Amino acid sequence: MNKKIKTFLKPHIEKMPFLATSYRKVRDGWQIGREPQLTPNGFKLVGNLNMQAGNFEPLETKIFKELAADADIVVNAGANIGYYCCHALAMGKPVVAFEPIALNVRYLLKNLTANGWENKAEVFPIALTDKAGIATIYGGGTGASLIPGWAGFSPRQATMIPTSSMDLVLGHRFDGKKLFILIDVEGVEYQLLEGAKNLLAADPKPTWMVEIDISQNIPDHGKNPTFLRAFELFWNYGYESYAIGEKLLPFGRKQVEDLIADRITLTSSNFVFKHKN
Repeated sequence: MNKKIKTFLKPHIEKMPFLATSYRKVRDGWQIGREPQLTPNGFKLVGNLNMQAGNFEPLETKIFKELAADADIVVNAGANIGYYCCHALAMGKPVVAFEPIALNVRYLLKNLTANGWENKAEVFPIALTDKAGIATIYGGGTGASLIPGWAGFSPRQATMIPTSSMDLVLGHRFDGKKLFILIDVEGVEYQLLEGAKNLLAADPKPTWMVEIDISQNIPDHGKNPTFLRAFELFWNYGYESYAIGEKLLPFGRKQVEDLIADRITLTSSNFVFKHKN
């Protein structure tokens, strides 16, 4: 949308918050009409300028591609517009994608078809948690969450969506396959993992890359109450945990406790969980 129009509208939106919804609808309707552009990564994409320019999460992207290379299938919970799905498909990996936000799904489908991958990916327009049902999701873009107040999103920006669990949807379909599972679900990582215990125990065990915020985006500037529990769930199933830097860095209980206590900082909120060899 034209920058002059955005500049003109901003003070009016700030004074009358109910205008924000109308503004987003107009903006989103304009953006979804754009055509996917060829990215430096070799595939076409539309919907996020940083992703399109190849500037999005460079460390995470590097690690993702290294781990996806060894997988038979890539599963992406919180697929957004399909940035990581496109990376996996460009590597010849089949993809199963979960994304509950309707606008993101429209972008995702557009990006898949723009690259000729409409028959190489499964797309489920649902949120993954620990059970099937209906929930309210807040916000949009890359930060939508089932947690009220997440990233400061207004309760006015709320949408009802269907939910399910990873075990219910995937079941035992991929038994014997090497899965790489990417999770970006904005605060409900532990609940998703509670609904994925069959996969946590699968043989061979999947490799997981999970975004888990400790304090960023947490309502009321608090700490993530399930941060340690998510790590403990992986450890209980025999996984080792790693932080993401230029390479994978072993990240055990002491490091997790130090992070919670603000004794250390990290460059990424994404962590990798691999089964002990």
